[in-house]
Amino acid sequence: MHSGVQGGTALVRAGLPTTLRVAPEDQLPRLLPIHWMQNIMLPTEPLYLVDGMIPRAGLSFIYGPPGSGKSFLALHLAACVALGRKWFGRSCERGAVLVLALEGAAGVRTRLVAAKMFDNELGNAPIALIDELIQIRGSDVDLAALLRAIETMRADLHGTGLELRLIVIDTYARAMGAADENSSSDMGEMLNIVETIGRVSGAAIVALAHPGKNLSSGLRGHSSMLAACDAAWEVKPLGEGQRSFQCVKNKDGPSDLSFWFALEQLSLDEFGKRTSCRVVEGASRSAHSSHELTNATDRQIVRELFDMRQTHGRPAGEWSAEAVMGFVVKRKDLMAELRTKRPERATPASWSKQVGRRLDAMKYAGRINEVEHEGERWLWLTRDVTTLLGLE
Repeated sequence: MHSGVQGGTALVRAGLPTTLRVAPEDQLPRLLPIHWMQNIMLPTEPLYLVDGMIPRAGLSFIYGPPGSGKSFLALHLAACVALGRKWFGRSCERGAVLVLALEGAAGVRTRLVAAKMFDNELGNAPIALIDELIQIRGSDVDLAALLRAIETMRADLHGTGLELRLIVIDTYARAMGAADENSSSDMGEMLNIVETIGRVSGAAIVALAHPGKNLSSGLRGHSSMLAACDAAWEVKPLGEGQRSFQCVKNKDGPSDLSFWFALEQLSLDEFGKRTSCRVVEGASRSAHSSHELTNATDRQIVRELFDMRQTHGRPAGEWSAEAVMGFVVKRKDLMAELRTKRPERATPASWSKQVGRRLDAMKYAGRINEVEHEGERWLWLTRDVTTLLGLE
């Protein structure tokens, strides 16, 4: 065995750069642990910070357009983790939370104050805020300062029985500094830095991000973002104060999850000059029940979809068996037809955006379904048109 190690060392030296071939033994590369098959076991650490939704380790994204409510959603997650509450019915592992408010810091501070005012338990919750503008990538000084702050926070938690469990980065783009989001090398470096922060801190990383200019294209930035992350959730405004967030990726868990929420406005002073919001879970389930539609755009979409069955419809197949009226229509055909009937005051762009949002709202409410089949996106009604339009 000893001679084998000696021979192995010689082999290692032969593969090293010339400057290291004659280096002392203590300067050789570190020994990587090797795990033989019979010794590989399931990890003892829990897989999820939020059961089935947010992994216990690694990077997760919550992304959506400005005003979609993603920051409120992330702070709601922070509160649930800090207090060990359920988040949308899913158990959270309790622990301390660090919020990096790198974009709209004043707004984040206001939201945290509002949370304390309207929830007494949050007054002493283990949530910490850093609201100085730092660049995680591009500034070694800032990165070192962040790692030092994390160590200070972990020291402060010593003896409390709590550990740092979650770091929220708001936003990922701001943390990158002057780096190019679309650059493979810049994004690769940023992903490596975030992975290091997670490993050093022992916390899950949840980063807030924006979608691309085309909202259907997903996360803004290089494709390695989605490829490298462990989970991704998309937040969408549905209209009428309702919002949805849907799983786009969940590497080790279910990916067919979607939830609804609304933002309740809060007045922080007697004059109503300072306001904020808080998340109300599941609010849109009742707001989007299956009875008669009241939204004018929804009714127009349903009528058009029903009328197109003769000119553009296709008989439902096995993949669309739940189409209650027995036909399906291509999404692009429906959108083209609706563009010709847009309201006079609406621009083509604003009308397409409004129709897209209402389609999403009706999909999440279970009134319309949409699937990809044979390279096309197909739509169909899951409720009888007479019920949706109140014609019974």
